[in-house]
Amino acid sequence: MEQGGYTPKELHFAQEGQQKLISGITKMSNAVKSTLGPMGNTVIIETPEHTHGITVTKDGVTDANSILLSDPGASPVPIGMVCVILAFACF
Repeated sequence: MEQGGYTPKELHFAQEGQQKLISGITKMSNAVKSTLGPMGNTVIIETPEHTHGITVTKDGVTDANSILLSDPGASPVPIGMVCVILAFACF
């Protein structure tokens, strides 16, 4: 069953779905929270698009967009939610 060009590979319901969602959001928030605020830390991100393969930033949105979690069930939804929230908070 294909809807709008997207075929789901894994579906998680009830407790299992909630645990994966919480796990992804926790990992994301731990990575992003160090960059927030006036005393936020600088983060170095490995990326092929920038000079010498690294990006140096204090921006939580850039940090969140660059994170890939090893668990595919935890990765897409929390990252998308946090990126949208951070984008609105920054503007």
